[in-house]
Amino acid sequence: MYCIKCGKRIPEQSKFCPFCATNQLHPDLDDELEASDDQLASADDKNQRESSRDMPRNKASGKHGRKAVLIAGFAVGLVALVIGIVIASQSSLFNPAVREEQDAFKQLVTSDLEGTASQIGLASDWSSGEEPDVTSVTIDQIENSKRNTDGADMRSVDATVVYEDGTLRTTSKWSLVYTRPNSSEENTDWTMDDILETERTTEPMGPIADEAIVEHGPSLLEMAGKKVHEDSHGKQVFLEDLYKQNVTFSVTSNTTGPDGGEVELAISAQDGIFSYAGTLTATFVWDRSDWAVTSCVADDAAYEMSLDGFIGTWQGEFESTEHNSVMDAGACYGGRANPVRMVVKSVDSNALTATVDLSFLFHDHYSLANDAETSEGDTVITANDVLISINPNTTSFYQIYEGKGYEVYLKNSEDGTIQMKVSTTALWREGAPWMLAWRNDVFTMNRVEPES
Repeated sequence: MYCIKCGKRIPEQSKFCPFCATNQLHPDLDDELEASDDQLASADDKNQRESSRDMPRNKASGKHGRKAVLIAGFAVGLVALVIGIVIASQSSLFNPAVREEQDAFKQLVTSDLEGTASQIGLASDWSSGEEPDVTSVTIDQIENSKRNTDGADMRSVDATVVYEDGTLRTTSKWSLVYTRPNSSEENTDWTMDDILETERTTEPMGPIADEAIVEHGPSLLEMAGKKVHEDSHGKQVFLEDLYKQNVTFSVTSNTTGPDGGEVELAISAQDGIFSYAGTLTATFVWDRSDWAVTSCVADDAAYEMSLDGFIGTWQGEFESTEHNSVMDAGACYGGRANPVRMVVKSVDSNALTATVDLSFLFHDHYSLANDAETSEGDTVITANDVLISINPNTTSFYQIYEGKGYEVYLKNSEDGTIQMKVSTTALWREGAPWMLAWRNDVFTMNRVEPES
């Protein structure tokens, strides 16, 4: 604002000019302002008096209003309480019958899911093969509904089941549907109408079961056999050609776990008089849902032929006898009661020789008119420390020993068994040297385990 006399700029609402000391309000204006102030004060006093006279009536009115609010609130609370009681009467929290029915239903679902252990089978080629244990059943959700066709009660259940067999843990999600004819009827039970596995995850718990590794031995041997091996003479050798008969597998080391690992598998085969033995080393990784073999190799020893498996005692099992028909055609079964026996004491793999003791029956008699279990002249021959030759390149009988009137033959059969044949010759009849009677007894040889 500006001074009304000197015209200089002065602070807003100033009563006097700081430069010329002139009163900024006209004397008449001051009187009007003072009168206005008195009128305002008088009006305030009048309003206060009227408010004082109306006070009792206003208090009464507020009292009735608050009472109405309390009544309305009480009514609302009472209605809510009634609704709550009705709901609670149908809840398992306050109704023992409802709680008992729900508990029984959950036990039914749990029992049905536990029964899946015999059906599910753990999704792994490397599991132990045993039925897994159900370690936990969790009911995630239960929904009640009515069946559209007949109004029967329905319950849809979502549940989680964990199975373990010691090596693998599988978690499965299941969806089940149960129905019962009419909940208002007594003695009506829930029946499972449908069950579906919706999700499955598998994780390793520990090492692969040794039993599973042994079971997969042939496939591991096949994988290792894909690698070509050359022997000391530069000849290509394949494992599948060596390990064909009497193959055995045994786990000697197993370091598999959740992060993978290795397995060492001892392998051996007895192919007649020849044996092979070595070690397979297989490397495993866990491939999200199952074990996977990344490599499998055989050591050099697995390709080396050995005659060590030939050492020991071999007992013949009588297979057959044959003879020539010279007038009298009777068979003699003396070899059945006295089977051949061979004790292999030592072998020389380089020279392909062995030192053995032999025991066998010699038919030192003429032809027989009829079959007989034995005949006069049957004689048991024993020969000790006999050096025999071993022929690995034939599956036919070859001679290993002979004496006057008899020969002993050995055969490495294609099926991996060892056979022996004892061939004897004698005069058909005394005084007829030009006519000989011969007999061949054939035996399958079985190893006799030493007594412990």
